[in-house]
Amino acid sequence: MELTTWATRILSADTLEEKLLAPDILTDFTPGPAVLWDTPTRPPGMEFRRHSKEERLPGLHEHGQLDKRAVCLHRFAGHELLAVEIMAYALLAFPDAPKHFRKGLANTLKEEQEHVKLYIQRLQALGVSFGDMPLYKHFWSHVPFLLTPVRYVSVMSLTFEMANLDFAPMYRDSFTKHGDQESARLMQRILEDEISHVSFG
Repeated sequence: MELTTWATRILSADTLEEKLLAPDILTDFTPGPAVLWDTPTRPPGMEFRRHSKEERLPGLHEHGQLDKRAVCLHRFAGHELLAVEIMAYALLAFPDAPKHFRKGLANTLKEEQEHVKLYIQRLQALGVSFGDMPLYKHFWSHVPFLLTPVRYVSVMSLTFEMANLDFAPMYRDSFTKHGDQESARLMQRILEDEISHVSFG
């Protein structure tokens, strides 16, 4: 499948299955003209919600409660889905970017899709379905400023993903402290992958 076809399917998908489609073979023979998306299509129930001050992430001291850990993991899953969509956006917005950049971006996108799946699995084990809680626009609000591949790298790889090098171990250690080894292992996996994503940037 061509990268542009794949990216278009992700951004126009109204099912989670289509959002997480990861073809084994991807080609980049016909990147075509630049295409900019205003807002990604979302599956029913997963549309962007307005964020309120009351809907904050639970503090570390609250992680002893299963429902509070689930809120954190659900929010993180939403961040990963946003990353998938923003990376698909970049593939369409920068057709003339160097081939090694587009290939690396596609590989990173696949890993972000895997992160969404891993979070969904962990949420299900905690009795929560992805989409049960609000999902926010967050990172997508920065898309209008991603005018070049360099700006994309600065915002996504070296800001948002780099932040995970701090947050992932922080939540890993907190989940460990409160006896949730499975969630802690998930955060460790996220950390290891994000190191490579920052390195790509």
